[in-house]
Amino acid sequence: MPNAVDFRLLGATNNERGDLFTRLTSDLFFALGYHNLRFDVHKSGREIDIQGVHRFEPRRLVAECKAHKEKIGGADTNKLLGVLTRERDKAGSTPVTGYFVSLSGFRETGIEQEHETSEQTRVILIDGTRVIDELIGAKIVVSADIATEKAGHCAEQNGLIDAMLDGTELFGHPLGYIWVVYYSLGKLRTHFALIHADGTPLAAAASSHVIQADKDCAGVLHSLTYLAPPIPAADREALAERTMQRYRQWV
Repeated sequence: MPNAVDFRLLGATNNERGDLFTRLTSDLFFALGYHNLRFDVHKSGREIDIQGVHRFEPRRLVAECKAHKEKIGGADTNKLLGVLTRERDKAGSTPVTGYFVSLSGFRETGIEQEHETSEQTRVILIDGTRVIDELIGAKIVVSADIATEKAGHCAEQNGLIDAMLDGTELFGHPLGYIWVVYYSLGKLRTHFALIHADGTPLAAAASSHVIQADKDCAGVLHSLTYLAPPIPAADREALAERTMQRYRQWV
């Protein structure tokens, strides 16, 4: 399966997307070994998106984080480098590592610029794919392979035999991180499964919240068929009992 995976934040408003992005960056930097994170730190003439300290090593982080649709270029990374230089001057002998997180990735100008900068002063660039890799590595999210395996059981349960696997996405949603596994028939994307970060397929009732959030963000899940997981045995028995009760009332 290809490593490049789209990552989307399903927030209907700017505030919701901001909250989801804050949660995402918190999980990312925890996975990288940092804690005591502070967000939107105001400095004289500037603002730092995130500051924190490493849990095991005597060093700090300064980070800029963007969830824009457009890729980030050299001008933006230069601004962070200016902030980072001032923070390093103030920190004395304590190392300060700079990170730039951009879910949409970086333009070649920004990437080349950092490649030409020394390792001691450069900014570490983290795109959406790298974010997902770090979350998987820290066991915060199951791998795409595991999600695809779980989705395959849902497809089999729903009698989807001849469909082809048609890619994956990872969503950030109030329910948590959720894999979307797509299937196609006759080269047309037709079905999908939703797998929670812990590897649990979402029940139909829970999936409706994700599908609506995706629709509010101009997504297409509502136009596809959801592959719900099998109903647990206990739930099937309760459903059968409710059905019999309604039948007795009807007769």
